[in-house]
Amino acid sequence: MREVTIIGAGRTGRGMLGELFDASKKFHLNFADSDLAIIEKLRNQGYYEVEMKNLLTGEKSIRRVSDFETFHIFDDRDSYIKRLADSEIIATALFPEDFDQAIKDIIEAIKLKYRRNDNHPSAVILGANYVGLKDYFYPRIKNQLLSDEQKYFEELISVVGSNANRKITFPEHDNGDLLLVGDDKPVLMVNDSFKFPENYDYPKFMVKVPNIELKMIEKIWSENLEHIALGFLGNYKGYKTVNEAISDPYIRKVVYYAWKEAREAMYKNYDIEIPDNNFKREVYQKFASPYFADKLERIGRDTKRKLKKNDRLLGPAYLCLENDILPFFILRATAYGFFYKEDKTPDSIEITQYVHRNGIEAAVEKYCELDLEDKTDSFVHESIVKNYREIEQKDTFPL
Repeated sequence: MREVTIIGAGRTGRGMLGELFDASKKFHLNFADSDLAIIEKLRNQGYYEVEMKNLLTGEKSIRRVSDFETFHIFDDRDSYIKRLADSEIIATALFPEDFDQAIKDIIEAIKLKYRRNDNHPSAVILGANYVGLKDYFYPRIKNQLLSDEQKYFEELISVVGSNANRKITFPEHDNGDLLLVGDDKPVLMVNDSFKFPENYDYPKFMVKVPNIELKMIEKIWSENLEHIALGFLGNYKGYKTVNEAISDPYIRKVVYYAWKEAREAMYKNYDIEIPDNNFKREVYQKFASPYFADKLERIGRDTKRKLKKNDRLLGPAYLCLENDILPFFILRATAYGFFYKEDKTPDSIEITQYVHRNGIEAAVEKYCELDLEDKTDSFVHESIVKNYREIEQKDTFPL
């Protein structure tokens, strides 16, 4: 059986990648993670289930995934690296803070393959909500290989971006049995840059596209922008789930116009078409659906990362400014991030305390990573602070 190893056994790793590879019946499935608790839970239970819903109708099906092995990336180091080297496909489902460790692991596996004289082509399929993913991984892998290893890497190993775009949410009743809930998309978009032979048997769920980076820009800087804006504004208004937040007329308008600003900038800069109103109507119907009660605490977590320059809010905001578009609503949504409060979230506690001790001006400079000597950064800083002050005055902005 062909081996696939998924680095990152969280909701996307299991709930989308794992389910798709398992359903293809072409691969033996392996999960690797730094979280010992999830690895032990998967080992002890021996299976997990994915409940896939149509978010408009509520129609659902449940798949049980049970044929897999698990590896803790430190405690099972030797067997983990050997399994990576044995894998025809390595797929990642990671947060940015885990990128560098995954790069180390992949480098070790490449070196082992090289020492084995293994001339079978393989692929690393990168997955994360991050613009510029291949540009981050590829040079860091290549530059840490010796010259002969670099040649081997360039000839036989593909590094391919992907767009894992299945919505993964929480079960209504979590009884601790590793149940995952998501929508029913059966597709993984991948960049068409594999080094497999022409007759290679790709799994049917893979859809190859010529430029996955544009797809990722479109996803992160518009769809993920909407998600985090819903998270920040919904939390401020006291809502708990996406469908509650999107039903608030004020929130829906801010989110829509922030999305509109980002889409206009993407069209101007990359010629990415702006979806029509029918498309947006269906998207918001899904957000408002009782079958999509995604928790705002999940969306708002990792707040510090999501307020940074290249992420889902300030990334498109800067693209707007580069293309002479004022990102008024994007920066308004960003300001709400400094009000985000969630007792279980360390980032939220840290930011709230920092604002209290040092003021909003210092907090925006720090967490948005702004250089106030830079003209554009200074404008962004001033705009977020001004919006924060207006929101602080009981949010009287007329919409």
